Amino acid sequence: MRKLLLASALLLSTGYAAHAADLIVMPEEEPVAVSTSPSIYVQLLGGASLGLDVDFFEGGVNDENYTMDTGFAAAATLGVMVMDNVAIEGDLYWTDRVFTTEPDYDLSTLSAMVNVKAFLPLNEMFTIYGAVGVGQITYGVNPDEGTYSGWGYQLIAGATADLTENIAVVGELRYQSGFGEIAYDDDDFYGIKAPTASALVGLKISF
Repeated sequence: MRKLLLASALLLSTGYAAHAADLIVMPEEEPVAVSTSPSIYVQLLGGASLGLDVDFFEGGVNDENYTMDTGFAAAATLGVMVMDNVAIEGDLYWTDRVFTTEPDYDLSTLSAMVNVKAFLPLNEMFTIYGAVGVGQITYGVNPDEGTYSGWGYQLIAGATADLTENIAVVGELRYQSGFGEIAYDDDDFYGIKAPTASALVGLKISF
Protein backbone atom coordinates (compact mmCIF):
# COMPACT_ATOMS: atom_id res chain seq x y z
CA MET A 1 0.00 0.00 0.00
CA ARG A 2 2.83 2.37 0.88
CA LYS A 3 4.47 1.78 -2.53
CA LEU A 4 1.15 2.46 -4.24
CA LEU A 5 0.75 5.78 -2.40
CA LEU A 6 4.31 6.84 -3.30
CA ALA A 7 3.76 5.98 -6.97
CA SER A 8 0.51 8.00 -7.05
CA ALA A 9 2.19 10.99 -5.43
CA LEU A 10 5.04 10.84 -7.93
CA LEU A 11 2.62 10.67 -10.86
CA LEU A 12 0.61 13.63 -9.59
CA SER A 13 3.71 15.75 -8.99
CA THR A 14 5.02 15.00 -12.51
CA GLY A 15 1.75 16.01 -14.10
CA TYR A 16 1.62 19.23 -12.11
CA ALA A 17 5.17 20.15 -13.13
CA ALA A 18 4.34 19.57 -16.79
CA HIS A 19 1.22 21.68 -16.52
CA ALA A 20 3.15 24.49 -14.85
CA ALA A 21 5.77 24.39 -17.60
CA ASP A 22 3.01 24.77 -20.19
CA LEU A 23 1.76 27.87 -18.41
CA ILE A 24 5.11 29.70 -18.49
CA VAL A 25 5.91 29.05 -22.16
CA MET A 26 5.96 32.41 -23.98
CA PRO A 27 3.39 32.67 -26.78
CA GLU A 28 4.75 32.74 -30.32
CA GLU A 29 5.07 36.21 -31.82
CA GLU A 30 2.63 36.83 -34.62
CA PRO A 31 4.28 37.98 -37.86
CA VAL A 32 4.02 41.68 -38.62
CA ALA A 33 1.50 42.27 -41.38
CA VAL A 34 3.00 43.70 -44.57
CA SER A 35 1.13 46.62 -46.05
CA THR A 36 -0.56 45.79 -49.34
CA SER A 37 -1.47 49.38 -50.21
CA PRO A 38 -0.08 50.69 -53.53
CA SER A 39 3.24 52.52 -53.46
CA ILE A 40 2.96 56.11 -54.69
CA TYR A 41 5.86 58.21 -55.96
CA VAL A 42 6.60 61.64 -57.41
CA GLN A 43 9.38 62.50 -59.88
CA LEU A 44 10.67 66.02 -60.56
CA LEU A 45 13.09 66.28 -63.50
CA GLY A 46 14.92 68.94 -65.48
CA GLY A 47 17.44 69.00 -68.29
CA ALA A 48 18.13 69.71 -71.95
CA SER A 49 15.83 69.39 -74.97
CA LEU A 50 17.81 68.46 -78.08
CA GLY A 51 17.56 70.49 -81.28
CA LEU A 52 15.49 68.21 -83.52
CA ASP A 53 14.10 69.72 -86.74
CA VAL A 54 10.57 71.14 -86.94
CA ASP A 55 8.35 70.89 -90.05
CA PHE A 56 5.37 73.09 -90.88
CA PHE A 57 2.62 71.96 -93.28
CA GLU A 58 0.03 73.68 -95.44
CA GLY A 59 -2.75 71.53 -96.84
CA GLY A 60 -0.83 68.38 -95.92
CA VAL A 61 2.27 69.46 -97.84
CA ASN A 62 5.58 70.07 -96.04
CA ASP A 63 5.95 73.81 -96.52
CA GLU A 64 8.85 74.84 -94.24
CA ASN A 65 11.61 73.09 -92.30
CA TYR A 66 13.51 74.68 -89.42
CA THR A 67 16.51 73.61 -87.39
CA MET A 68 16.33 74.21 -83.66
CA ASP A 69 18.87 75.04 -80.98
CA THR A 70 19.22 72.89 -77.89
CA GLY A 71 16.81 74.16 -75.25
CA PHE A 72 15.34 73.35 -71.87
CA ALA A 73 13.06 70.59 -70.61
CA ALA A 74 11.25 69.73 -67.37
CA ALA A 75 8.88 67.00 -66.26
CA ALA A 76 6.72 66.14 -63.26
CA THR A 77 5.35 62.63 -62.75
CA LEU A 78 2.91 61.06 -60.27
CA GLY A 79 3.04 57.27 -60.29
CA VAL A 80 1.28 54.36 -58.58
CA MET A 81 2.66 50.82 -58.47
CA VAL A 82 -0.17 48.57 -59.68
CA MET A 83 1.75 45.28 -59.49
CA ASP A 84 5.31 44.07 -58.97
CA ASN A 85 7.62 46.27 -61.06
CA VAL A 86 4.78 47.89 -63.07
CA ALA A 87 3.41 51.41 -62.54
CA ILE A 88 0.80 53.72 -64.07
CA GLU A 89 1.78 57.39 -64.23
CA GLY A 90 0.28 60.79 -64.86
CA ASP A 91 2.94 62.90 -66.55
CA LEU A 92 3.48 66.58 -67.43
CA TYR A 93 6.36 67.43 -69.76
CA TRP A 94 7.51 70.86 -71.01
CA THR A 95 10.22 71.89 -73.49
CA ASP A 96 11.35 75.15 -75.05
CA ARG A 97 13.71 75.61 -78.05
CA VAL A 98 14.78 78.58 -80.16
CA PHE A 99 14.68 78.53 -83.97
CA THR A 100 18.30 78.52 -85.17
CA THR A 101 17.68 80.88 -88.11
CA GLU A 102 14.98 82.91 -86.30
CA PRO A 103 16.44 83.56 -82.84
CA ASP A 104 13.60 85.91 -81.91
CA TYR A 105 11.16 82.99 -82.05
CA ASP A 106 10.93 79.87 -79.92
CA LEU A 107 8.82 76.72 -79.92
CA SER A 108 7.43 75.44 -76.63
CA THR A 109 5.72 72.10 -76.02
CA LEU A 110 3.49 71.05 -73.13
CA SER A 111 2.09 67.54 -72.83
CA ALA A 112 -0.18 65.69 -70.41
CA MET A 113 0.13 61.93 -70.78
CA VAL A 114 -0.57 58.60 -69.12
CA ASN A 115 2.45 56.28 -68.99
CA VAL A 116 2.81 52.57 -68.39
CA LYS A 117 6.23 51.95 -66.84
CA ALA A 118 8.10 48.69 -66.22
CA PHE A 119 11.02 48.45 -63.76
CA LEU A 120 13.94 46.01 -63.78
CA PRO A 121 15.90 46.04 -60.48
CA LEU A 122 19.59 45.31 -61.01
CA ASN A 123 20.50 45.12 -57.30
CA GLU A 124 19.45 46.71 -54.00
CA MET A 125 20.51 50.17 -55.20
CA PHE A 126 20.09 50.42 -58.99
CA THR A 127 16.99 49.97 -61.17
CA ILE A 128 16.45 50.53 -64.87
CA TYR A 129 13.06 51.20 -66.46
CA GLY A 130 11.20 51.83 -69.68
CA ALA A 131 7.85 53.50 -70.31
CA VAL A 132 5.35 54.26 -73.07
CA GLY A 133 2.93 57.19 -72.81
CA VAL A 134 -0.06 58.53 -74.74
CA GLY A 135 -1.82 61.86 -74.39
CA GLN A 136 -2.27 65.44 -75.55
CA ILE A 137 0.53 67.71 -76.81
CA THR A 138 0.26 71.47 -77.30
CA TYR A 139 2.89 73.32 -79.38
CA GLY A 140 3.25 77.07 -79.10
CA VAL A 141 5.20 79.30 -81.49
CA ASN A 142 6.18 82.43 -79.59
CA PRO A 143 5.69 85.33 -79.77
CA ASP A 144 2.04 85.13 -80.77
CA GLU A 145 2.25 82.80 -83.76
CA GLY A 146 -0.49 80.53 -82.44
CA THR A 147 -0.74 77.03 -81.01
CA TYR A 148 -1.15 73.50 -82.35
CA SER A 149 -2.79 70.72 -80.32
CA GLY A 150 -3.30 67.02 -80.85
CA TRP A 151 -2.62 63.46 -79.73
CA GLY A 152 0.89 62.12 -79.36
CA TYR A 153 3.08 59.56 -77.67
CA GLN A 154 6.37 59.35 -75.79
CA LEU A 155 9.03 56.71 -75.16
CA ILE A 156 11.10 56.81 -71.97
CA ALA A 157 14.19 54.93 -70.80
CA GLY A 158 15.93 55.63 -67.52
CA ALA A 159 17.62 54.48 -64.34
CA THR A 160 17.34 55.19 -60.62
CA ALA A 161 19.88 55.00 -57.80
CA ASP A 162 18.50 54.84 -54.26
CA LEU A 163 19.85 57.39 -51.80
CA THR A 164 17.54 56.40 -48.94
CA GLU A 165 14.55 54.10 -48.58
CA ASN A 166 12.23 56.73 -50.08
CA ILE A 167 14.49 58.98 -52.19
CA ALA A 168 16.32 58.12 -55.41
CA VAL A 169 18.29 59.96 -58.08
CA VAL A 170 16.76 59.60 -61.55
CA GLY A 171 18.26 59.97 -65.03
CA GLU A 172 16.23 59.41 -68.17
CA LEU A 173 15.95 59.96 -71.92
CA ARG A 174 12.64 60.87 -73.58
CA TYR A 175 11.43 60.96 -77.15
CA GLN A 176 8.03 62.53 -77.86
CA SER A 177 6.09 63.15 -81.06
CA GLY A 178 2.58 63.59 -82.40
CA PHE A 179 0.66 60.90 -84.21
CA GLY A 180 1.45 62.39 -87.59
CA GLU A 181 0.82 66.06 -88.34
CA ILE A 182 -0.67 68.13 -85.50
CA ALA A 183 -3.27 70.65 -86.68
CA TYR A 184 -3.31 74.36 -85.98
CA ASP A 185 -6.02 75.17 -83.41
CA ASP A 186 -8.06 77.49 -85.59
CA ASP A 187 -7.42 76.01 -89.03
CA ASP A 188 -6.84 72.35 -89.93
CA PHE A 189 -5.20 73.51 -93.18
CA TYR A 190 -2.03 74.22 -91.19
CA GLY A 191 -0.05 71.66 -89.22
CA ILE A 192 3.24 70.88 -87.49
CA LYS A 193 5.57 67.99 -86.78
CA ALA A 194 7.89 68.84 -83.91
CA PRO A 195 9.39 65.78 -82.19
CA THR A 196 11.38 66.36 -79.02
CA ALA A 197 14.20 64.39 -77.41
CA SER A 198 15.41 65.27 -73.93
CA ALA A 199 17.96 64.20 -71.34
CA LEU A 200 16.63 64.71 -67.82
CA VAL A 201 17.86 64.26 -64.25
CA GLY A 202 16.08 64.69 -60.95
CA LEU A 203 14.66 63.06 -57.85
CA LYS A 204 12.09 60.36 -57.16
CA ILE A 205 10.27 60.51 -53.82
CA SER A 206 8.20 57.49 -52.71
CA PHE A 207 5.44 57.44 -50.09
